[in-house]
Amino acid sequence: MELKFKLDVEFEEKSADGRDVRCIVTQEGNKFISNQTAKKDGVKSTEVVREFIGDEMIQKSKVVGSNIVNTLTFKKCPEKPSELGPAKPGKNSTQRFTSAF
Repeated sequence: MELKFKLDVEFEEKSADGRDVRCIVTQEGNKFISNQTAKKDGVKSTEVVREFIGDEMIQKSKVVGSNIVNTLTFKKCPEKPSELGPAKPGKNSTQRFTSAF
């Protein structure tokens, strides 16, 4: 998935889960904060905070108006995929993805 945007400029997008939203992305220090406002009544809006710390990106997605929060931790992949090693699934585990950030 690739997302292109300009900071502080509202744009329309289809979210990863298929919702049509109006979105604005702001930056606070090492965080990008994305507010996705649903265009249809009755459809949930979300706030996604992506925080960059060292070689990790911590993404917290929240359903607006609820206490539902999903947290994912992404670790920057090494240059050589063979250095990645096996993922260790489990509760609160780090999920590894090949992606550039």
